[in-house]
Amino acid sequence: MSGKQSIHRVNGVDINMFEVGRGTPTLLFLHYWGVAIDFRGWGQSSRNTTDYRLDTLADDVIGVIEDLGLHDFSIVGHSMGNWNSDANDRKSRYNYSTTITALAV
Repeated sequence: MSGKQSIHRVNGVDINMFEVGRGTPTLLFLHYWGVAIDFRGWGQSSRNTTDYRLDTLADDVIGVIEDLGLHDFSIVGHSMGNWNSDANDRKSRYNYSTTITALAV
């Protein structure tokens, strides 16, 4: 996953920022280590399957979580990611999650 790093001069200090993707809503992460997952069939993930059911996608996410050895984390999902987060929540394998759906301003 490629992105753009930039420095913003704000209130007399340099603030580092890394930007990935485009679209709305914008998700702003503050002082966190983050992991971004492309679902199967998207981005750089494999396309050699026809199984895109939510439970299968949830199992993929759980597989990545287990592969990384994560225990205390939040899941942020928008659109399909929100549905997938709900599917993961039903499996009750993590401490907590945060979901974001479409935002209207």
